[in-house]
Amino acid sequence: MKVLMIGVDRTSVGGMLTVVDNYLNDKSFCDYTHLEYIPSVVNSSNFQKIVFFIKALCIIILKILTKHYDIVHIHMSTRTSVWREGIIARVSKFLGPKVLIHIHADVEPWVDSLSVKKQKLVSYLLSSADTIALLGFKWEPFIRRITKGNVKIRVLYNAVFAPNVNYYNVESRKIIFLGMLTPLKGINEILEAVQQIDSKISQDIEFNLYGADKNHNIEELINQYGVSKRIKYCGWLTPKDKPACFKDALICLLPSYTEALPMTILETMAYGIPNIATPVGAIPEVITSGENGILIEPKSSGQLADAILSLLQSKDLLKTFSNNSFETIQNKFSIEKNLAGTISLYEFMLK
Repeated sequence: MKVLMIGVDRTSVGGMLTVVDNYLNDKSFCDYTHLEYIPSVVNSSNFQKIVFFIKALCIIILKILTKHYDIVHIHMSTRTSVWREGIIARVSKFLGPKVLIHIHADVEPWVDSLSVKKQKLVSYLLSSADTIALLGFKWEPFIRRITKGNVKIRVLYNAVFAPNVNYYNVESRKIIFLGMLTPLKGINEILEAVQQIDSKISQDIEFNLYGADKNHNIEELINQYGVSKRIKYCGWLTPKDKPACFKDALICLLPSYTEALPMTILETMAYGIPNIATPVGAIPEVITSGENGILIEPKSSGQLADAILSLLQSKDLLKTFSNNSFETIQNKFSIEKNLAGTISLYEFMLK
């Protein structure tokens, strides 16, 4: 078996890179699949991205023609990525290998916003795949509706490193957020919720925000809400700093308006951290509200505040959620299960 994988440049940040690294860092997987990796996009200006893509496409064509791969595994996000990786998928299909498109985002709202002509183009590009891998069952009806021909659809959950021991510290006083600090991630609801409960919670409870400050205004917002003594912006959380952070986190917040299957939730649950999140994307396939976390409606700072208070008031509930979160990742979302599932998918495609 020979697999060519296409994705983001390894200097990028974000959940897709974490998924790619899971594959590239596993020697057994790489040896079995004779894996080669080519990035199709770089974290840079639009002009440099175009130049980088054109060069990558030329390299991909040359590699396929000379190396005779069995499968081209293409990681795709949304918007520009659909056009870029869709072109790669169509070219790869024309040259002969089986094509696997691995979609890492909720593309449905974006596709539905397009003109009919552009929707047909998206359908044409996605239909070049032999198989489309999704992060959850939520999107299967949409993908079946938009693709033509005999495209197979499979669910391939994201995966994370899962420690053998639950390191959860129920005595921690830190509540964390990991992600892009933008309204779509629910950052305003977090600030509003903290403002609402500030006088009701212990003075030693602190909220640490990790991630890229895309709009360069998070500290200004913290001051506007009057919660600067309670909330701290900590910048980007590097992979080497994650274990220490997770071992000293009480709760993780992710009140997003839209998601696919966020690595933030999987990574923190692997360390037994209970999450308060929204039932968007494939999150309900990971979090069962009242069993291993709490799901609230998007754009509801009141529900978020109530959920935080309910957990802070019950160590027993925190411990139950922690144990169940840890077991959920061990049973369904470990790297070992993901790699085995990917190989099974490759073998299915080659039958």
